[in-house]
Amino acid sequence: MPAGPSSSSMESNKDVVRRYYDCINRGDLHAVEDLLTDDHRRFLLSTREWWTKEKFMEVERVSGLGAGLFREPLRVEVEVITAEEDRVAVVARGFAVTRDGLTYNQMYHNLYKIRNGQIAEVLEFNDTKHVFDVIRRGPSNTVGLPE
Repeated sequence: MPAGPSSSSMESNKDVVRRYYDCINRGDLHAVEDLLTDDHRRFLLSTREWWTKEKFMEVERVSGLGAGLFREPLRVEVEVITAEEDRVAVVARGFAVTRDGLTYNQMYHNLYKIRNGQIAEVLEFNDTKHVFDVIRRGPSNTVGLPE
């Protein structure tokens, strides 16, 4: 029977995701991009679409991490992190204030797939009503997110 992933590889995978959140909290777009594989893809429940690395980075530059929507970079606090094989599951909270002064207090449950020390795939689940109430219909929606 083949050996499964070692606990050290699963810890390494969790470290990749922790570094990703550290980069987000610093607003470091270049470091975020470096942690994503070239063929990275991401499913966002709030849009019900798969985004490529290029689409994700474009939106982040204009809105989220690029502080287009928020007064300061989104601050994410990891509450739970666990790993199995090449996957890392995270429960986290995101905090920010929009340029309009609305409080963004999001809950996430994300599943990351790690390949060769980079994030290859993300399934991002969040409070879609909160996204709609705070971001999509607020005056700060200058990035063309669907209403």
